Amino acid sequence: MVAIEVINNGLRPINIKEVGFMFSDKTKMINPREPGNLGWLKDGDGTSCYFPKSIIDEVAEEAKKRNVKVVFAYVRDSTNTYYRSKIRKHAMWFNT
Repeated sequence: MVAIEVINNGLRPINIKEVGFMFSDKTKMINPREPGNLGWLKDGDGTSCYFPKSIIDEVAEEAKKRNVKVVFAYVRDSTNTYYRSKIRKHAMWFNT
């Protein structure tokens, strides 16, 4: 399984609506097992969103067929603000 760790390092609470991965063709992958609203994070709070291996394998195969790569992990809050992170080199399980 793959996890996206979300930590609020801001000065006010945020309401997390979506966590996922963005592909090079601007399509998104979200975890269908996660609820639509992941809840509020106060300053300093964190949560993890887990993607089961079966979903990762499916998406990796589809990405190869479409010739796209994962470019970043993202979090979307209730104001539709996107926060993104780079994919670490040792975690390139999609882009092999």
